[in-house]
Amino acid sequence: MGRLSVFVSLLTLYEDAAHGLGYDELTDADRKVMLALWTCVKSENTEFHCPYSSVEARTSAISRTQFYSSIQNLERLGIIKRVGSPRSQRYLFTG
Repeated sequence: MGRLSVFVSLLTLYEDAAHGLGYDELTDADRKVMLALWTCVKSENTEFHCPYSSVEARTSAISRTQFYSSIQNLERLGIIKRVGSPRSQRYLFTG
């Protein structure tokens, strides 16, 4: 029961933090895409290039359509900002 208790405590902490930061609207897919995008960041406060093909292995359970849908949701929530043209696949974390 100890491992389960720790896991549930972590989930509670995670949900409380997401709510406190205003990220409780994120779906599970959005969260996975956000984590995958974070791996493309070379240093904070800089733009990064991150097409689906570069994160496909880390997001294998997420389709290309869901990936770009999550990108749009992250943009709508102000977590990322698209840099350059709509097809540039360059982003900046803003949230």
